[in-house]
Amino acid sequence: MGRYSLAVLMVAAALLAVAAQGLEIEARALFPGRAVLAVGGVLHTLAAGEATPEGVRLLSATPQEAVVEVDGRRLRLGLANRIGTRFAPPPPPEVAIPRGPDGHYRVEGAIEGRPVTLVVDTGATLVALSAAEAARLGLDLPGGRPGRAMTAAGPVEGVRVRLGRIRVGGIELYGVDAMVLPGDHPREVLLGNSFLERLELERRDGVLVLRRPR
Repeated sequence: MGRYSLAVLMVAAALLAVAAQGLEIEARALFPGRAVLAVGGVLHTLAAGEATPEGVRLLSATPQEAVVEVDGRRLRLGLANRIGTRFAPPPPPEVAIPRGPDGHYRVEGAIEGRPVTLVVDTGATLVALSAAEAARLGLDLPGGRPGRAMTAAGPVEGVRVRLGRIRVGGIELYGVDAMVLPGDHPREVLLGNSFLERLELERRDGVLVLRRPR
């Protein structure tokens, strides 16, 4: 059997799997070591070694193809075809955050892969952090635009930026709007609604549960 015939059969089998399972993986853009994958129609920008919430891990990428791992299987994906998965997607990840003695919900997370303590603030429109904290995290934030935030001391001028990714437990979101405020306030990074509104929130017995919607 020739390479062309084998490739046709592989694509046909993949499309049958898509029809049976209703979940497909598609490469939208490929770069050395990075790829933009659509998993079930949701876009994810991944570097080699990173995984989507659905469990699709990018192992390697070139401008010609991506190698992904799904449920322990390695699959090759080019720009010209889609592949269907035969695994059952895991339940949406959730993070349980106990309320602290001061009434706040604090959780360990990461911004752009760098560890940070986050304070859940449902009253904040955006994720908010100080310029001092941004510098401590080593964030490179080009392309920011002037913005204004309301604080306990009144309105404060800041810079509105878009963070590449924020992770809390097993939940990682991409392209999160944030406000960087001058100086060293707020003292802690505020996890505002630009992150929270993309999740389901539930309070029960002094615990705040964050959950990705199905």
